[in-house]
Amino acid sequence: GCTDLIKMPIKLNSNLPKMQKYIPIPHNMREKTKEILDQLLKYGIIRECNEPSPYCSNILVIKKIVIDKFIEFSFKLKS
Repeated sequence: GCTDLIKMPIKLNSNLPKMQKYIPIPHNMREKTKEILDQLLKYGIIRECNEPSPYCSNILVIKKIVIDKFIEFSFKLKS
């Protein structure tokens, strides 16, 4: 979620911008990646930048293997 109740300071090691080399998103993952990015935009988690920025960071797209497993949780209640 989003809040304006707190501010988080981010300490940098240097004030110099750092750009990473562009790494393309694999073709077979582009549509799903766009869906996820559109959802993040919709909920205000990320925002679009329409101007050049000296800071550029790639996203790392990894396909997760999901295996259906039942996980049993046990809780010991204190009396």
